[in-house]
Amino acid sequence: MSTPIEKLEDNAAEEGNYPVEFSFYDEDDAVVTPNASTVSWELFDSSDTSLAEGDLDSAEEMVVLLVGDHLAISTTPDTYKTIGTVSIPLYLRRLTIQGVVDSDIGTNIPVNKEYIFYIEGMVGIV
Repeated sequence: MSTPIEKLEDNAAEEGNYPVEFSFYDEDDAVVTPNASTVSWELFDSSDTSLAEGDLDSAEEMVVLLVGDHLAISTTPDTYKTIGTVSIPLYLRRLTIQGVVDSDIGTNIPVNKEYIFYIEGMVGIV
């Protein structure tokens, strides 16, 4: 069964671009196309503060493209990773995606996905 919350393996670059591909699944774990004009997304920081939101057209393969200010960092890192002797600050983000689908169990069924990822703070980005 598809999990509603997933941790993305790749980190985003501060103020870069970060495409998040997603699909919705029905009760049989089959990919379903969301109903027209029903898909929306919202981006949150680790304090559950909303940072951005938007709407998408429906299609079987969906992508939310986060760019620029969507990937700006906050003042306090949530954690760090180390590369050699360098500590890289990481900033947690949660991307929630909602839509409505029709399936064997009914019509206009709400579906939700959430992706957790980190933004890597970079030296010299202003």
